[in-house]
Amino acid sequence: MPTEGTAAISEAQLESPSFPVNWKTVELSPDETFQPYIAAVISPSLFYLLSPNQVDQQKLQELMMELAAYCSNNQASLSSATLSRPAPGAACCAQFSNDKNWYRAVVLEVGENELSVIYADYGNTEKVPVSCIMPIPTHLLQLPFCIARCTLTGKEHFPAVWPEDVQQLFQTMLLNGVLATVQSFDGSANVLSVILPTQMGGGQLTAMILDALQAQAKSNPCRSAQGAEQSDSSTSAASTRVTPDCVQPKSTP
Repeated sequence: MPTEGTAAISEAQLESPSFPVNWKTVELSPDETFQPYIAAVISPSLFYLLSPNQVDQQKLQELMMELAAYCSNNQASLSSATLSRPAPGAACCAQFSNDKNWYRAVVLEVGENELSVIYADYGNTEKVPVSCIMPIPTHLLQLPFCIARCTLTGKEHFPAVWPEDVQQLFQTMLLNGVLATVQSFDGSANVLSVILPTQMGGGQLTAMILDALQAQAKSNPCRSAQGAEQSDSSTSAASTRVTPDCVQPKSTP
């Protein structure tokens, strides 16, 4: 049972729930090579993996109970239907359509009446009504998500706006048994070097993506010039659902 001091802190934290986009992602082990489990893809500039790190199930269950109580007590006043919309990439609370329970989530795409989200502790995605989204208190973000925010190496050469066919190429390549190595952590995302499987040449995925961008620029220079003039919208691009190859508890998203 929490002490009075703990309760006071929790009440203070609950006073200003928000939709933070700068939530701290888990940092993957540097120089470790592994086969990534892709949870969601926005572009080579932003995608989400299921973290290979072990999850403290007891802490997660305790957090879920606290989150359920918070959402139950505040849904009427803090529903996203009555507040400003969260931006793509923002952390939030989302109500899963299957069991009507609330879970931590990250917004992938914002529509007029619904949002596409990824459930941050399980890796699956779905579209939910705006009324099923709530801001999340800071203290419910202290336990790291089970998804990791990532970007492909070579981002200094990446465009602000990604051509759709290059995005599709990137998604397709990720599903072909690639191997990933964590090169660094840039303060916001894990920077990954991705190697294609031997049967596909075994080269760097970054090189393939940059070649595709160059070919795109040559075939449609006007479109490339227009894209270069736009601000960075990598987090607002349409998301692509990729089903993770993992076992999930039946009672969760």
